[in-house]
Amino acid sequence: MKIGFYLRPSHAGNGGAFTFQECVASALRSTSTEHEIVFFQDTISATSTSTSGASPKVVDLGKYRLERSLRALFKESRYADSVVELTHRIESSMTGRERESILQRALRDHPVDLIWFLGGYLPVTIPFVATAFDVQHRFHPYFPEVSRYGWSWNDREEFFRKTIPRSTYTIVGTEHGREELTSLYGLAKERIAVIPFPTPEFALANAAAELPRPSVAPAHDYIIYPAQCWPHKNHVLLIEALRKLRDLGEPSLEIVFVGEDKENGGYLRSLVNEYGLNNQVHFLGLVSTETLVGLYQHAFALGYPSFFGPDNLPPLEAFALGCPVLAADVPGAKEQLKDAALFFNPTDAETFIAALLKLRDTPKLRSTLVRRGKKIALGLTGAHYASEVFRLCDSLAPFFKCWDQSSPDKYR
Repeated sequence: MKIGFYLRPSHAGNGGAFTFQECVASALRSTSTEHEIVFFQDTISATSTSTSGASPKVVDLGKYRLERSLRALFKESRYADSVVELTHRIESSMTGRERESILQRALRDHPVDLIWFLGGYLPVTIPFVATAFDVQHRFHPYFPEVSRYGWSWNDREEFFRKTIPRSTYTIVGTEHGREELTSLYGLAKERIAVIPFPTPEFALANAAAELPRPSVAPAHDYIIYPAQCWPHKNHVLLIEALRKLRDLGEPSLEIVFVGEDKENGGYLRSLVNEYGLNNQVHFLGLVSTETLVGLYQHAFALGYPSFFGPDNLPPLEAFALGCPVLAADVPGAKEQLKDAALFFNPTDAETFIAALLKLRDTPKLRSTLVRRGKKIALGLTGAHYASEVFRLCDSLAPFFKCWDQSSPDKYR
């Protein structure tokens, strides 16, 4: 089978979506398979697609974007008196075929039997597989990042109501994720495949050796939280817990936040200032992979209070790098992390403190969690994820042989 994989434009500032795409794309390049693989990637994507050795073919979607834009520009620019008018003329003059997604146009030149969207979606007419990370806009519609800007509430709902039902398969990371899709959108359970998300490659690559303590790491014990400063990431709980610990007279503890400020960083910094915690809370922004690995390995624990789930990558990174995990007890989290983490109520800083002190006061528990976490992380490799994807594709062979795959256009 000839399988296409769409790599959406992404960069480190996109957080988990970027890490997931990087991990799976890398695994697809190195995993042996009888299938022919084609990557479809826009030139504005920051995702690495270096082609060395027997790497899969890469189709540059930027070429199709540029061709369409230039064709429309030359056609309409002589009639327009302003940029606004030009834009309107270009949109209104496009024929049905010209309105096709750039991916659909590329597929005419580089046909595949099936395309899998690692993230995002562009309209296509061929069979496709979608990846669903979460449906948290339905459970937490009040967070601004899923309602007012970026990929808005309506955008998300349109994707799940109009696009997902058309997918050949939808891939989720947990049984809980599958149950959410069936209950909210009425999808057939048989068309939702559960493949646990892989441990990011950089974490697995550094699992066996400890790096030196990074120069940016605090001198005292610290909690690490690598997450963009979106409101749903719930940095506030960790800040409140630190204030309560100080008021209780507990030994000095610090927090290291790794990730971009986004729209909420200023608010978080103001809280830190208001609580007088400037010397204990560190906003490092984006850091190098080497620094992140070192921060994990020398941290007292990962504090992960995010309200969104059921699948998250930082706990798997921490598992691989020997960092104990304190995780929010959100639906599905225990299915992903099993008995390798201590869980707390993400709405109650007191429960986080209880888990933290339990970890501190029980050395044997710490070593047990680290051992369990390592076992989980090392079993969730990118290669295993890729092999499961190919196994899913193999299951479609009896259906796909029912029509002429060499001339799909004749069935339009």
